[in-house]
Amino acid sequence: YFWTDTCKEMLLQPRNSMESYCHNIKLNIDGTEKTQYFICENLKCSCNPSCGLLSTFKNKKCKCGKCMNRVIHFHSSLAIKSDGYGVVPETPAFIITDDLKVIPDDFQFSCLLMNHGYEDLDAIKLVTVNVTQKDVLDLLKCSLFSTTPLTDVLLLKKQIINKAQLDFDFGIGEHVAKSGIQIMKLKVMLRKSKKLVLFALAKEDFVDFIFSFLTFPLGGVEHMLNGKSCLGSIDNLYKSVLHLDCYRYLRSPDLKEKLVKTVIAHQFIAVIQKGSFYKEIYCLLSYLEPQSSNGEINSKHGGRGFVKKSSLYMVTNDFVISPSSSISAIFFVTKSGVPLSDLEERVINIDQKEGLSILKACLISSSTLTNGLSQFLKIQDEEKIPYIKKPSLQK
Repeated sequence: YFWTDTCKEMLLQPRNSMESYCHNIKLNIDGTEKTQYFICENLKCSCNPSCGLLSTFKNKKCKCGKCMNRVIHFHSSLAIKSDGYGVVPETPAFIITDDLKVIPDDFQFSCLLMNHGYEDLDAIKLVTVNVTQKDVLDLLKCSLFSTTPLTDVLLLKKQIINKAQLDFDFGIGEHVAKSGIQIMKLKVMLRKSKKLVLFALAKEDFVDFIFSFLTFPLGGVEHMLNGKSCLGSIDNLYKSVLHLDCYRYLRSPDLKEKLVKTVIAHQFIAVIQKGSFYKEIYCLLSYLEPQSSNGEINSKHGGRGFVKKSSLYMVTNDFVISPSSSISAIFFVTKSGVPLSDLEERVINIDQKEGLSILKACLISSSTLTNGLSQFLKIQDEEKIPYIKKPSLQK
């Protein structure tokens, strides 16, 4: 159902625009290798203006039919320069609250203590904690749903952290930019008595859309949801960077924009350098479409998606995705113990607002479709649009 095996690799090992900085962090929990760049094994092919291709995946097939397995490196003028580790300089000190608010330590400590109800300094104990790579990984996990991640990980040393049940907040910001994407149609099957979405039948466009959630960087998700992800303490961390003086507390002023608007690693045209003893070779390359199996050039609007067209997929309420058929739909309904008389079929148009609502729901809920679509199903009820059909489980 995928175009190529590379599609699965793109989803399970995604890249983002902060990769070069993340690899310089002292306690790096990112196990992925640094991105490599490959051109055709036939150098003459790569130097041909009408044929030269660039790929971040080894052994993809070039347009000429040969493998793209020759490693190349960016010219030094294009490489990201880093004068140390991470994104903040070594000199400034910061106060980090238990809910991950990050504040520069410029004599605000006493005010911070009073705001948290501490008036007696004798009640405060200074503890030095050695933070390991495992602690950082646990802190990341805990910060996604806890409002006290520092206490949970560094003091209580919780080994098993159960995700708390959170009330779903539909808010995704007052203003949602128009996406410019083609509206996707989604057929959902409801259990009328409980107002519960059992599953949805979708074409490849919607499946590509929800698969792409796996590639979104956390900073980019926060930006899309206007800092209202409901992810534990991550919202506070995001807002702390927004309010930080980038000229005083970051290694480079442009890092704030990169942190709060982190994007997926995109495809681009680059001037590259071939390592040689005596000469450099410069040529213009077009980025190979990773999903391609025959050396197609990636368009400026991005690749074709991950799954093939002309297929119908079943997406369950908890986001299990599988190829759909009449038999599989009937089996799922039977297994769920829902009588046919309790089924109702709806058709919903999925645009930017609906898409962001589904994205937010999948972050904090195991009933993704029910929570992500309930406000839009409610609008249908209020408008009394003639949408109700007899249950149909046909492909």
